[in-house]
Amino acid sequence: MIVASTYSDLMKILEFRLRFFLQKNQNQKAQLTKAVKKLKLNSPDFFSVTYGTGDGVADLSLDTIKMLKSHSDKNILAHITFSETSKHETLEIVSKLNEIGISSFLAIRGDSRFENKLIADNYFKDTVEFVETLKKTVSCDVSVAAYPDIHQSSNSLNDDIDWLMRKFDAGASQAITQFFFNADNFFRLRDAMAKKGYFNPIIPGVLAFENIENMLSFANKCHVQIPSMLKKEFIGNKDIDTHTSHCLAVLLDLCGKLGRGGVDRFHFFTLNKSYITNSLVQLMSPEPKTLELSEVSQVDNSSIRSFVV
Repeated sequence: MIVASTYSDLMKILEFRLRFFLQKNQNQKAQLTKAVKKLKLNSPDFFSVTYGTGDGVADLSLDTIKMLKSHSDKNILAHITFSETSKHETLEIVSKLNEIGISSFLAIRGDSRFENKLIADNYFKDTVEFVETLKKTVSCDVSVAAYPDIHQSSNSLNDDIDWLMRKFDAGASQAITQFFFNADNFFRLRDAMAKKGYFNPIIPGVLAFENIENMLSFANKCHVQIPSMLKKEFIGNKDIDTHTSHCLAVLLDLCGKLGRGGVDRFHFFTLNKSYITNSLVQLMSPEPKTLELSEVSQVDNSSIRSFVV
């Protein structure tokens, strides 16, 4: 295991990946394009694109991926959910993405408005079946979700571990976690998997947030645990002018703890903005590049959805 003792050491071994959310209008498209141009200067390992629910989402996802491909030569990890589409419809989306050169997928169930469809024969029953089918259908690399904070539908950490093992057994190569704030919970999951003989990469998801109130709302919706002292600190900060630097300090501390614990890959949830992510990378880098770090704006409340296994 490689352990980084300082931020400079961490950056020397660091791979980082960036997550973008679907663009739903021209303003969001312009914001995303601007963020991509700034963020790609830090040479991320790959970009990933979320996949929501509802009508027209497949087209939105395809359009966003095409836009990213037009602005960068980075690898793209496409999120694919299956809770609201039949097996045929889901695999048709995979085929369309494969035709434009996408061969890496994050397989997640996704939130569903129609839970009864999950048990129908023409719908995937769970992520394990979906991963197995993906691996048999196309030549691809499949990632899955993991949860440092015990998933809301699990009874215990052991349930989460058993489910993640099943997803790896089905053919997934790595896992990307929901965002979190307690590094010990991440290490608990990673080390428990290692004890079971599973050494697939588990990449921590880091929410690059700059609005405390919105982050607290996201965390509540996604059942993300915030350590009591940190939550008290967040709630007690009434000075709006210091929120961005406060968020940055918290995230830098989290990344430092993860790096010192052997983490060498990070997956930043960018919220389609560049400031916080670029700032983190610059502060962690022994040889900072000259980047414009002037973008500070509000986070769209609809941007994040909880992973569902």
